[in-house]
Amino acid sequence: MTLIVIIFSRHLAGIAKTVLSWRRHTEPRHQGGVASSCELGRFRVSAWTAFGTTVLLAILMWGCSTPSKPGPTATAKGLRRAPNFILQDSAGEHIRLSDYEGKVVALDFWATWCSPCQLDITWLNELQRQNRDRGFTVVGIAMDQEGWPAVEPFLRKFDLKYPVLLGNQNIGELYGGIDVLPTVFLIDRAGRLADVHAGIINRKVFEQSMERLLSAEPAEGQRRHSANARSANP
Repeated sequence: MTLIVIIFSRHLAGIAKTVLSWRRHTEPRHQGGVASSCELGRFRVSAWTAFGTTVLLAILMWGCSTPSKPGPTATAKGLRRAPNFILQDSAGEHIRLSDYEGKVVALDFWATWCSPCQLDITWLNELQRQNRDRGFTVVGIAMDQEGWPAVEPFLRKFDLKYPVLLGNQNIGELYGGIDVLPTVFLIDRAGRLADVHAGIINRKVFEQSMERLLSAEPAEGQRRHSANARSANP
């Protein structure tokens, strides 16, 4: 898919270059001694449209930044335990990732200034509402350097139904270096990294991964954990 988009983008860039070249080397046709500005305008718009489309495709393909090194995909597929952390929510409460053990967690690294993140947040919020009773939760990690003054208005605007914590460079490094936003890690009920999605996320593929984890039989240790939790909270 990446290769297709790159090729398509280069093709559009070539169109823009060709159109601009045509304008430089072709004499304008005249209508009654006056150059046809409408005709030239059409080619001008075509050139800028092609250029703009190329830029837009590049932004959408790579998310809000371009990775400078390989992402954590290989590590995530190794099913190692997700690194635990303690971060604060907007109320000042300290939240641990381990608080959600026993659930399937979508750990979403994002930022308010990241337009592709806003696209993903909309349907992640929907998945949260639809699947929370099945043991699924999204945990958002806001990577805004401006902190809560930038993040809290965003939370109210989107009416997010899942916990959002304020991230920092340390947690980014803990998860292998977050070079692309959004980046969403899927964590299974045993607290293991099961999958990772970076950049513009294919919702259908994401939901397939989520469903696979929700439908999986819990391991013996996880069954004991759930039984203990039920006995402690009758």
